[in-house]
Amino acid sequence: MLIVDGLTVVSPTGSILLNQVSLYLEPGRAVVISGPSGAGKSTLLRALLDAPGMSDEGFMVRHKEIHGVDGAGLVPQRGAPFDHLDVAGNLRLAMRTSATAGRVVVDDIARWLSRVDLDVEWARTEKSVAHLSGGQAQRLAVARVLASGRDVLLMDEPSVGLDPDRVHALAEQIREVCNGGGSVLVVTHDPAFASEFADDVFVLRGGNLESVEVPALQLGMIRSDTESSAVERVLRHAWSDDARHAKRAGLQVVADPPSGGARFRRFMRERGSVLEVLGTSMAQGVNELVRHPRDFRIVAGYVMRQSLLRPLPFYAAVSVLLGFTILYVLTSFGRDLGPATAVQIVGGLPAIALAPPLSAFLYVAASSNTANAWLGGMRLSRQVAALEALGIDRRAYLWGPAFWALAISYLLIAGVFLVGLLVGGWILCDAQGIPDGWAMLTRELIDPTPERAPYVPRAAFLVVAYAAGIAADAIAKADTRKDTTDSVTRAMTSSVVSCTLWVVALELISLFVLRTLRGGS
Repeated sequence: MLIVDGLTVVSPTGSILLNQVSLYLEPGRAVVISGPSGAGKSTLLRALLDAPGMSDEGFMVRHKEIHGVDGAGLVPQRGAPFDHLDVAGNLRLAMRTSATAGRVVVDDIARWLSRVDLDVEWARTEKSVAHLSGGQAQRLAVARVLASGRDVLLMDEPSVGLDPDRVHALAEQIREVCNGGGSVLVVTHDPAFASEFADDVFVLRGGNLESVEVPALQLGMIRSDTESSAVERVLRHAWSDDARHAKRAGLQVVADPPSGGARFRRFMRERGSVLEVLGTSMAQGVNELVRHPRDFRIVAGYVMRQSLLRPLPFYAAVSVLLGFTILYVLTSFGRDLGPATAVQIVGGLPAIALAPPLSAFLYVAASSNTANAWLGGMRLSRQVAALEALGIDRRAYLWGPAFWALAISYLLIAGVFLVGLLVGGWILCDAQGIPDGWAMLTRELIDPTPERAPYVPRAAFLVVAYAAGIAADAIAKADTRKDTTDSVTRAMTSSVVSCTLWVVALELISLFVLRTLRGGS
């Protein structure tokens, strides 16, 4: 069901991570790949599922043949349930990718929940995945892969964080999958767990995959405590031998670290990803809306709740306060003219000029960073890897709806900000007894003078540009590889810094162009 022949992976620094690895996974069998941390176990799974992504990061991935990966699904550590969906939503999404996909009904979801010993009532209730235990999340992930029609389960350290009873239950679930004709490839460094279900065991040694002869292994059944103990002793011995071997061998360097030119090309490729995300997200978002409107609505709705609805009172309050303060400062400088005359002179131009950059700065720091954190967290927890292992393109399912949700949210926020600035100015006019304050403040929007008329289309252009740019930048930064929580934080900070810089640059460039077109006046 899965054939891997001659897989070699070399890191960007030239270290051999996997060396001519070959593996054959037959129907109905459970295969374990063991070894200490850093031996390359997770690298093997990633090379099978995301070779293009590794190549983009500078890894060299080569092989003679890889067959059957399209029919494989991933069960990451701790299950990685999709956190924007409830339990039933996780299964419903997986079932639409099945070759026999049709209309999903509650009874279908309940059947899969029952198969992995989860509460069937969750098919009818909005059970949050945040409330699942570690064992429940793992079982949901198994059901999600099986419901997608995948015959091969790739499991990455599935016993991490589980108590002994949950580990035993997971081993039983793996055997049930195999007894049903499926195949399971489990990456683990837990010999006790492996001893309960493994048909074949391999250990990674210095990048090479070596078979471990364990006479006590029996096909198709959970072993007794005595048998499991005997198997575990053999596996622990092999594991410790591998650990000592890895410590002696160190890294095998086959090439020099990347040159300055290579690092520069990688830097430019990462910066160019914003343009790629911009074009891809716009097209994929429309495509997803047409093909899967329910999925589009769920993802876009989740992002809009985070980026628009929840912080909306904050934007409204800040914009009104700024409108009041800015006009107060301007009228204070024009006391010789009188407040009414000063307001008549400046009108609503400060609001039109300041609404785009101020709203952009706040939106980047608050709203788009929320989406950045969510998408980055999906990368870190391997939800994205599990999603793509179901055959779902993250660019269509995540990028497209998230892009349009962020862009539309910013357009609405910019409008709220403009109105808030005008309302703040009107409050000042009312407080100082200035008549017709609202008419004077909105004149530039309704009937601007010829010399001020260009500022309205300039503001409109900037708002549209910021909407597209901020959304694309947040998604591009979030979509980079995430290995630690610190990498998620760095991506958020990087997005704030880069967006702030190009917003300032675009403000200055547009003013320069406007002045040039007006003859420098």
